[in-house]
Amino acid sequence: MHPRNARATGFALAVGVLTVATATLAQEGAPVAAEAGPPGPTTYTENVARTPDRTASAAAPAPEASKPVKLRWRDTWLIWDNSVTAQTLGIGKNYLSPNPTYEMSGSLRPRYYLYDGEIDAFYVAGRVDVVREFTNSDVTTQRGETTLSDAILLTGYRRTLAASPGYETILTTSLPILTFPTSKFSLDNGTILGLGTEARITQSMPLAGSKWPVFKTLSVGAIAGYNHTFTRSVVPTNEELRRVRLDPLGRTVPGDQLVGAAFPEHELHFNARLIADITEKLSLFVEASYRPTWKYGFADVAVCVQTGSCSNALNPTSPTRYVPLSSFEVAAFYDVIDELSVAVGYVNLEQTTGLDGQRRSIFYSPGSQFYLSVIGHLDAIYLAASGKKGSASSTGTHLHP
Repeated sequence: MHPRNARATGFALAVGVLTVATATLAQEGAPVAAEAGPPGPTTYTENVARTPDRTASAAAPAPEASKPVKLRWRDTWLIWDNSVTAQTLGIGKNYLSPNPTYEMSGSLRPRYYLYDGEIDAFYVAGRVDVVREFTNSDVTTQRGETTLSDAILLTGYRRTLAASPGYETILTTSLPILTFPTSKFSLDNGTILGLGTEARITQSMPLAGSKWPVFKTLSVGAIAGYNHTFTRSVVPTNEELRRVRLDPLGRTVPGDQLVGAAFPEHELHFNARLIADITEKLSLFVEASYRPTWKYGFADVAVCVQTGSCSNALNPTSPTRYVPLSSFEVAAFYDVIDELSVAVGYVNLEQTTGLDGQRRSIFYSPGSQFYLSVIGHLDAIYLAASGKKGSASSTGTHLHP
């Protein structure tokens, strides 16, 4: 369930958003509205829209054709990501069963603004990843296997609730958030669809002030979200699997059940985050989250013996369906140029209780990872290639889906 590891339907939806955006470029000539707002990052994050420097003379205003344009498909990213577990690097505790993992992925994250006003905006966004695992970890079936992630498609609404010099409050909601089973694992285990929603509020404020060249702005945010997973059965199953098992009568019968653990039915997440603009190009991102999860319950099963009598199988009086998870992430984002940014970070997402029954630290677990991401801003690349001035996305924030 790692946030950075998640076939064709989801990918087509995401690319379709980008295609529609490209087809409407000729209609985009609206002046740029300055967005001095804070970033509102998350698994579904908002991006800072950087307003370009306007150099038109006050005595001779620039002609209409030379005014900056605000692309409807800005904040569209193409990301090359590398991640490796801390255990693979020899950082942290030693375990009896090491599972070294190094992955490389390419991520397309399109966004298209259906409405883009000065105070509020409505947009469609998506995400799909192609992941190649180079080590012989337990995550994939074969060494060096290439897989798709689960594709995400969402609609979002953003509104500026309050704004004054140096301060801004932004509310962002996403509904619905659709997760399609395009990954190999979801396709094979009976996952049908994930349906979720999210709300976040972000407050930006001065830190050191405008007189200082560093630490000018600080943004803090709170996020709450929910997801429900629709599945074919309570536990992961594969209809092509014919694993021989013993039934209650002691007979061998083929079964399609993959594991004994049930699917998650209800998933909540509560995030707190902080973003500090260290310089104009460098920003620090810190986030901690708590993710309570409730799994599907098992129904009573009748067991009949050869004498003809039947009774329900004994179940625990208080079955444990609640599984809490926690995460911690810290990253630094640097805008090399308008068209390219780099991120270096560390992330840990695991169950709060380990297999040994001991409570894990929020900062470290066997699955914690370091990552290096190179982020290409497709809108800024287009503006540079076409020779136009416009409002392009930046990455003083965390990656959006």
